[in-house]
Amino acid sequence: MTDQENQPKHKLTFLLERWGKNQNPNLPLKEQLLRITHHKEDGDTKYVSYLEDKIHEKLIAVLNSIPYDAPDEDPYFTVERKTQLAAYSVMYSGIMRDKFLSNPEALNKYIALIQDIVSFINKETSNDENLLKDVDFLRENLEYIITNKERCPEIVLHSMCYTIESLTCAIIEKLLRIAYVNESKNMPEEKDVKTKKRDKNKNKSGKTLGTLLWDEKIEQIFNYDHLKSLQFLLSESNGIGLNIRNSLAHWKNIDKEMLTPLFVSRMLWLFIDVLHTVWLYFLDKRIETSQVKG
Repeated sequence: MTDQENQPKHKLTFLLERWGKNQNPNLPLKEQLLRITHHKEDGDTKYVSYLEDKIHEKLIAVLNSIPYDAPDEDPYFTVERKTQLAAYSVMYSGIMRDKFLSNPEALNKYIALIQDIVSFINKETSNDENLLKDVDFLRENLEYIITNKERCPEIVLHSMCYTIESLTCAIIEKLLRIAYVNESKNMPEEKDVKTKKRDKNKNKSGKTLGTLLWDEKIEQIFNYDHLKSLQFLLSESNGIGLNIRNSLAHWKNIDKEMLTPLFVSRMLWLFIDVLHTVWLYFLDKRIETSQVKG
């Protein structure tokens, strides 16, 4: 576990209170899946990601009671914010493991829902990212872990976990790129936000995860706090962030904890969060279009 994750986490179970209140086994399964990553408060009309959450007041009180001398490294990513994100990662990873990796039947039910969402996104965008094949490949690898994790050699389990984690990063990138390309339609060529150079890729289809997470147009799809959370969990800037994507892509700074079913569950949580956000974005677009036509 990295130093940035290794923040005080005890007595943080209150962070799950809202999630628990948001669950309802009587809802359709697709909405139950949505509520793993998103919530809707009483009176709200739209679902928002838990990664958009402001810092919990109780968390500030807990951390104030713990001797902790390290200064904040960044005005946004304070100790409180990084602790909350790290705690969410651990807690929601456990939830995803229980939902997805308990048995093949449960996995296939959720994968069918994911395929349905991906099919909707494909119809709305006519993209060529082959997401349905990716999801099917994801299912096959997850099914192998479910049925063999207790008896396969450790090195095989680690290899399978690494494959799934790398695949989820790739799918997250594809989802962001699909939404980005759609948001960029009819927009003039712009400077790359990190290099400040002109983006020569006029169709925007060559954008990678590291670039997409810092692009202003993605903020039209992801709330600012949501995007900052994804930046911290998947990438890094000025030494701040867990940089999971690059660690996996370059086989760097990886320890055994990152090659386990629990860490697989963490990457599934991030993938499902991004999937739901992009899906809700295109649902809103469809509603807007139908209202204009009506």
